[in-house]
Amino acid sequence: MVNKLILIGRMGGDPEVNMGQNGPRVRFSVAVNRMVNDEEKTTWIWITAFGRAAESLEKHGEKGRQVYLEGRLDTYGDDNRLSVTVNRVQYLSARKQSGGPKPDTSGSYGNFYKSAGDDGSATPF
Repeated sequence: MVNKLILIGRMGGDPEVNMGQNGPRVRFSVAVNRMVNDEEKTTWIWITAFGRAAESLEKHGEKGRQVYLEGRLDTYGDDNRLSVTVNRVQYLSARKQSGGPKPDTSGSYGNFYKSAGDDGSATPF
């Protein structure tokens, strides 16, 4: 069985960070657009991240920033609401804040093409 999601959207708010037993947990919403009868509709999705992805989002994530996310579909709460747990993030737009940390471009949380073993010359289209 496979449970894998790939989303590209804009962060709906700054990440909310909580420290847990196993490190940081980050929660935020992301807006994803889709076409319905030649009209663009927006779907809001709750995102949760742990570990390195959470650390990266805590440091570099901000409202309005476009992100590429990979993760899995999960449920939470007593009524089993749907959420996405992210294990990989890539930033597709620059930070709005000047003077802040630079986007993380190393390891599996950086450049998608380089992390996939490419030489960096590939284009997404």
